[in-house]
Amino acid sequence: MELRTFVGPDLKETLARVKRELGPEAVILSTQSRRPAGGRHNWRLREIEVVAAVPPGSLPESGRPPEGDHSREGLSPLLSALHQELREVKSLLSRRLAEDPAPAWLQAYPEAAAFFHRLAAAGLSALVRGRWLAQVRPLLKGTRGPEQEQQAALQALRRLVPVSPGESAPPGGPRRVVLVGASGVGKTTTLAKLAIKAALVEGRRVGLISLDQERLGAVEQVGSFARLAGLPCQAATDRQELLRCLETLKDCEDIFIDTPGFNPCRPGLGEHLRRLLGGLPVVCHLLLPAPASEAHLALTLQAFATVSPATVILTKVDETQEVTGCVNQLCHRNLPVSYLTTGPRVPEDLEPASASRLAALVLTSRRPEAIWSRVPPSCEEVVLHAD
Repeated sequence: MELRTFVGPDLKETLARVKRELGPEAVILSTQSRRPAGGRHNWRLREIEVVAAVPPGSLPESGRPPEGDHSREGLSPLLSALHQELREVKSLLSRRLAEDPAPAWLQAYPEAAAFFHRLAAAGLSALVRGRWLAQVRPLLKGTRGPEQEQQAALQALRRLVPVSPGESAPPGGPRRVVLVGASGVGKTTTLAKLAIKAALVEGRRVGLISLDQERLGAVEQVGSFARLAGLPCQAATDRQELLRCLETLKDCEDIFIDTPGFNPCRPGLGEHLRRLLGGLPVVCHLLLPAPASEAHLALTLQAFATVSPATVILTKVDETQEVTGCVNQLCHRNLPVSYLTTGPRVPEDLEPASASRLAALVLTSRRPEAIWSRVPPSCEEVVLHAD
């Protein structure tokens, strides 16, 4: 490829020069407006630079730069960088294709193999895909036709992420539910949704406790929810006050406890949580924001491992199109999901987690770097309407 750079006062004149000197075979690679050398004090003065190319040997003799012409100087670094980036992209693509092949035995099931590639494209980790393969292999035996293969693939996907009821009452005692998580994850709103659902929908005696003395207005927000629903509400600042609040609300069937938003990078967070909640007769639910990066989710799960969360509540599910980071981390740690929150409405935007719903979120995940995009349309329809 023969490259030339042309500079002129405007685009029309510069393109005319390109055509005149390089002929009709010229291809425009780039155009840009720039301030000419010496024109730094006159911001109105501009010139147009056009980079054009023609196939090797097709440059007219009259258009060839004379020996010693350095019109291509400055382009070599650009071309080298471009070639390097193309090589890196090609290498990345090759590695991705090499790392994500379907196993040989799966090739006998075209629909299941396509499903496997769709899971890889959605971002499920190799470990999770390996678990899916272990689940789907016995299900595929004896299947006949694409529809049965799809059903087997979906059934295996629904088994990947454990699902658990949101609350469990200890024998002879109330349910004491503590919501923990990072700042801004939606703990207070989720607390209100759970409390309103238990009190107004299920008809249970509910009490609220706020431990969040750090965020301005947090206690007042919980108190406002309590007044609207006619529920008793207490506030505490430390473990001793929390114990007194639990004793005050001992006649309630459900007690929901809000906590401050903790920074997962905070030094000593595990010890702080242990002093605050360790050994108490409570069940902790960890809230994770679905739109967060997988690295942040992994950090949060590690930071809150001290409280041994019973389940995870995925919040802000409506704000993302990609939940596979959550699925990867939950599968790695075998942590069940209890609820999904899908908006700010109380309590409407709270839904119990289900295997079919989580499978549907995986299948509808969209990643810009996805290599494969084929998934039988009926798969999403089946999983969305399952159960």
